[in-house]
Amino acid sequence: PATAKLMAEVRKDEKDAAALAKDYFKRKRPWIVDASVKSCSKEDAPLSSYPSGHATLGYSMGVVLSSLVPDKSQTILARAAEYAYSRLVCGMHFRADVEAGQVLGTLVGVALLHNAKFRDDYEAAAIELKMAGLTQ
Repeated sequence: PATAKLMAEVRKDEKDAAALAKDYFKRKRPWIVDASVKSCSKEDAPLSSYPSGHATLGYSMGVVLSSLVPDKSQTILARAAEYAYSRLVCGMHFRADVEAGQVLGTLVGVALLHNAKFRDDYEAAAIELKMAGLTQ
């Protein structure tokens, strides 16, 4: 429960940050710019390409999880990169959108790790993970 609560906080903050940026930039999705682009879905808002919200999510959670489970940090961050890259493969974003999501997600994760209130919840999650035998 403590880890779930912590990750819900990460999700809220990264989603808010990505939504603000998307609303500011209003960048067209690839299939809007070029109708020949094949996409996994055309359900997303057409003016919401920059930054990639999925990349922001992956990296913000990746940064926090890497800090909680440092012996798995390379694997966690590699998964965040794969998750972000899938948005290119699916034709949902341009490369710059994914790169911006990486930067924004990393910034959100690092900012949270320096937030005193978040640190209290972080410590509770760290204890929970240790008691579950998932960290040392």
